[in-house]
Amino acid sequence: MPCLRRITVAEDVDFQRQQLQRKQAQAYAQNQARAESQAAWELEQQLKEWVGRCPVCFIRGFPESKHSIVDCVEEGAAEVRKDWITMKDKMRDRRIFAPYSCCYDCHVPQAICSKWAHENGRWRCLPNGTCQFDQIIMPAVISGINEGTDQTCEMIREQIQRDGVNIGDWDREGITVGEWEEMYRWFGQREKWGDVEISRLVRVFYNIVKSL
Repeated sequence: MPCLRRITVAEDVDFQRQQLQRKQAQAYAQNQARAESQAAWELEQQLKEWVGRCPVCFIRGFPESKHSIVDCVEEGAAEVRKDWITMKDKMRDRRIFAPYSCCYDCHVPQAICSKWAHENGRWRCLPNGTCQFDQIIMPAVISGINEGTDQTCEMIREQIQRDGVNIGDWDREGITVGEWEEMYRWFGQREKWGDVEISRLVRVFYNIVKSL
């Protein structure tokens, strides 16, 4: 009888431990979902703040600039434009962005871009729709890479390298063509923030803005 009681107590302790672990896992998942939903809301506010502003000037500490990257005459802006157009063309022509990861024109999540509508469980591009946040996401990420502080560049590199993408020391060697190609593939992968599907490019944009 004492032996049976010990087994019963041990089973009860094990059951309680499993219940606690299950509750902790559920609490973690709920907190993670809330954090991701908050991040998606913050992303839209960030985009609204960046409308009509030049990412090169913004990242350099002049957030009140009222011109686009296309019109910027500051040193380094031409290089940012060149890298942006190259990246945009290659990622579009090679269809690097994962399905539903973003609007393929402005690179904003489809759940935010006004060019897209959710119908019958799928996203559909509206024939006469327009992107309300065009020329923000990709130019800002390129500006962060080309013109950001050492801390900004290191933050971007760490995000990419964390997933096993091998990129060298940008400050010493610059970014090679092969490294850009690796980054394009990484940027185009899809993630989820709560119910919102995003690309990793958007995640980098969000973190750059948070760091400014």
